[in-house]
Amino acid sequence: MIAESATQEQRRLVAFYLERLGHEGPAELVDFSFAQMDPTKASTVRVARLRLPCDDGSELCFTGSLAEVSTAVSERSDHRHLFIGTYDSSTLSLSELVAAAHHYDHAVETLGYGHTFPLGDASPLRQGGYVAALVLEASIYRFFEDVADVLYAVPTSLFSILPISAAELALKVDRGLDALLDLWEQSRKDILHVNAEVMV
Repeated sequence: MIAESATQEQRRLVAFYLERLGHEGPAELVDFSFAQMDPTKASTVRVARLRLPCDDGSELCFTGSLAEVSTAVSERSDHRHLFIGTYDSSTLSLSELVAAAHHYDHAVETLGYGHTFPLGDASPLRQGGYVAALVLEASIYRFFEDVADVLYAVPTSLFSILPISAAELALKVDRGLDALLDLWEQSRKDILHVNAEVMV
């Protein structure tokens, strides 16, 4: 827990996540560092993590990005992108994935609906068969349907992040996002499930 170091803006975003999820908190705040060997892209991203108990006794883990707490890249002042993920595994690798989306969007290339970005070579998610992450609307989760596009006076876009396999990435590249989403619908893909049993 590092809540005592959170800024007022970060606390507001945590409150937003708690309200949307109907969760009393507290949230666990975790920092992830990226590109530390590249001074032009180095940054540390803070995320909020919450354990979500389910009626059947199982548990989901939610992660929502908050801010870059240190960065070599100038912050946007006119618009904010936030990234979320809810998974049936509490491995930190998935929270790091959400943080990586925030970093990539800020330091490498602006992300939006349907975009992908590669996983780092050392990502434990690769052990689960994943090679990239897909950006979708936050509304794939019912708690984040109809989210206002302005949060605390800042225009905000909220996106979800899902890890995808090499085959899924190839299908999207070859035939487009709709083909991949159609396949998921036909196969009744559980977007909450992640192959985490081999991850560390």
